Amino acid sequence: MANAIAPLVGVGVLDMTPGIILGGSVMAIGAFLIDPRTIETIGNELTVLSLEGTLIVEITAATIITLLSWAGIPASLAITAITCVIGLGWGRASRHVEISQRLQLTNQAQSDGGDGSKYEHPSNLFSEEMTRHVVTTWFISPLVASVLSFVCFKVAVVAGFISL
Repeated sequence: MANAIAPLVGVGVLDMTPGIILGGSVMAIGAFLIDPRTIETIGNELTVLSLEGTLIVEITAATIITLLSWAGIPASLAITAITCVIGLGWGRASRHVEISQRLQLTNQAQSDGGDGSKYEHPSNLFSEEMTRHVVTTWFISPLVASVLSFVCFKVAVVAGFISL
């Protein structure tokens, strides 16, 4: 939101106080309308995250962003954190487990009266389909935003809101 409001405040189209109120309001609306689905996707559909896994993701993402910022390289915390979630899930799903261990864990889960569903099979630890969806969205979103911005700018010029 700062990327959208700051230029308007900077060129004097919008005063700072209304800009802060507008930006905060839009962020609050987004938090209530969009965030629950985002949290569900990242925390449960990409991979199942435990509290420890979440801590590892946040520390790793914060370290990466800090190092990139120190080097003067701009980076998105959101994309970095989601990439860490994908890496954690992929790493857990591809870890080496001996066949005897896998059989023992499956038999143990079934002997507990369950159907073996408690056993974390690698295919349940990482969703390739959801990962593909998220990464595709990363590439499509800037293209759609660019086209919409161009169209809005052209409409503003034709309607006389902006003079060139």
